[in-house]
Amino acid sequence: MDQEGVYNSNFKRVYRFFYYKDVQPPAEIEDLVHNVLLRFFQKYNCQKLDSEESSKIIFGIAKNVYKEWVRELLNNRTTELNDEIDHPCDDDTYPDEDFERKIAQFRQNVSDAINKLSPSLKEVITMRFLDGMTRKEVAEKLKVSEKHVHVYQRRGIIALQKIIDVKELP
Repeated sequence: MDQEGVYNSNFKRVYRFFYYKDVQPPAEIEDLVHNVLLRFFQKYNCQKLDSEESSKIIFGIAKNVYKEWVRELLNNRTTELNDEIDHPCDDDTYPDEDFERKIAQFRQNVSDAINKLSPSLKEVITMRFLDGMTRKEVAEKLKVSEKHVHVYQRRGIIALQKIIDVKELP
């Protein structure tokens, strides 16, 4: 298939690909489509490919171009945001002078609440969140199924939320 045929048969399809990926404005979509087709022609111009093969290659290139575009967009936005943000904690002070006391009190409340749980719930919550074990590891240690660990974990979290007044979080 010649260049004009490849261009005509794939331009609208690739345009739709970027359109449905929510790329804005339309001029940006056209630039991305042209970038895709340009890359295709630079790499595969001399090869004789049928329309199906060329379409697969073009959409592979389109996916990569889209990923590059998103990365570039995120990098630009992150840079812009970093330049605009005034960092209030740069001098190692907390916005709330009482912050450390509140955190210590919260940790104590959580510890007291965990001690009020039933032994099975306490054991699962401790292993999962304080010891950092996975559900699978906890299940193997307790010789129960992962589903049981999940249920105990969920029940433990609900019980903790009832014991600790969640509105008092720092």
